[in-house]
Amino acid sequence: MPAKESEPKKIVKDMPHTVVMQNRERLTITGVNDVESFNEEIISVSTSVGYIIVKGTSLHINKLSLDDGELMVEGYIEELNYTDKIDSHGKTSGFLGKMFK
Repeated sequence: MPAKESEPKKIVKDMPHTVVMQNRERLTITGVNDVESFNEEIISVSTSVGYIIVKGTSLHINKLSLDDGELMVEGYIEELNYTDKIDSHGKTSGFLGKMFK
């Protein structure tokens, strides 16, 4: 019997999106399609409304459920940014990069 091919991952654009932060130490994001990259200082997340870049220290992912579109992060959150695109390192293009497009 031939191996069954896995179905491609569906990206749900109509998934509701919320962000809840508690004391800059806990973050819950819904409407998550994928986690593009992560380490202890930066997490790049693809959501139903664009990309979110979370920056901080001692960041770690407590829960990731792509079926439910939910991500839970703990650590010290210093920055939370929305962007329309990210580079291969999970970073947004800087000021000069935007000027010289």
